[in-house]
Amino acid sequence: MLDGVATRPFWLLVHRIAGLATAGFLFVAGLTGAVIAFHFELDAWLNADIFHVAGEAPPLPLETLVGRVEASEPRATVRYVPLNAKPGESWRLSLRPRTDPQTGQLFNLGYDQIFVDPATGAILERRQRFSDRLDRRHIVGFLYELHYRLHLPGRWGAWLMGGVALIWLFDCFVGAALTLPKARPLLRHWSVSWRIKRPASQRRRYLDLHRVGGLWLWPVLVVLAFTSIYFNLNREVFRPVVSLFSTLTPTPFDQRAALPPGKQPARRLGFAEIAIRAAAETERFGWADRPGGISYNAAYSIYAVHFFPGQSDYGAGSNPPYLYFDAQDGRLLAAEIPGQGTAGDVFLRLQFPLHSGWIAGLAGRVTVAIAGLITAMLSVTGVILWYRRGRKARATPTAGPL
Repeated sequence: MLDGVATRPFWLLVHRIAGLATAGFLFVAGLTGAVIAFHFELDAWLNADIFHVAGEAPPLPLETLVGRVEASEPRATVRYVPLNAKPGESWRLSLRPRTDPQTGQLFNLGYDQIFVDPATGAILERRQRFSDRLDRRHIVGFLYELHYRLHLPGRWGAWLMGGVALIWLFDCFVGAALTLPKARPLLRHWSVSWRIKRPASQRRRYLDLHRVGGLWLWPVLVVLAFTSIYFNLNREVFRPVVSLFSTLTPTPFDQRAALPPGKQPARRLGFAEIAIRAAAETERFGWADRPGGISYNAAYSIYAVHFFPGQSDYGAGSNPPYLYFDAQDGRLLAAEIPGQGTAGDVFLRLQFPLHSGWIAGLAGRVTVAIAGLITAMLSVTGVILWYRRGRKARATPTAGPL
């Protein structure tokens, strides 16, 4: 099936080189991906003492809560607040450091997330969400950062994993094509590749695991590889390629320049005022869902309001709506509504739900977790097959080329 462009041995060599080059990275990405498919639940289980509060008293007014948090840490400002925490849940607020007036640099807080009792404003815990620490407070964030960026500084981790994703996507098609038989009828002979032979030698078991695992989950693996490019090489590769086929609507962040820390204006409107304006827009659009959380980007002076169902629930289906407001005058800058916009806009918004499995709810996340484990298994079995073949070739000088 691969004759015509090049010989089958050539593509087998390509598959081996691509697999060996990416095996270690995909092993890590697969195992960590299987875990973080349920990162909310795992984090809450490990840290139940700060994820939950006693009683179900109503929360303090939003601006009062934000004010108390910022008063407790004058070196920081709140950049995200939830609006839809369930009764008995703590509020998980995100912080960003203020600028040190003496140095002109951002303060080094040592944390960026704070857990608050919404009824009293009491601080339950502070932590760095994506840390290099391995204790129970930070292990889930550690795995999350390892999955996406390998804990490398700056953009290096994203570029590296983006390159791995490109090779992985290409190799998915090469690997699938290598399973196609020359004999006819094709389907009858190809069906052998979809089954594990029993009894079989150890090498045949490794080969069958490698081949069968890749074939049965091939569509999922292709989706994961493809969406990985979106996360890691979004501006470098993904958007430019998508824009060749469809116009992409500029976001509010594309339409204004980011300001450095020392030149960012203080927000004139608080989170509570934006929540009121978002609720009014919700009625105007006729949406049943209430605003789920508000984030503030000081570099662009923009508030973003999302409509996730809960602090630990992204909701099934495509990404929920987003509303963007100017932090100085409260103008509605843009509305991202599922199913609306250009074909490219809709396609981009599908990437996170597809990669995380949230597009199909719990079943989707289970599928992604299984695919992560299978990816790790394919990496291991691929390396074992290469090693055993190399050892056999060294022991038998007349063996064919690797």
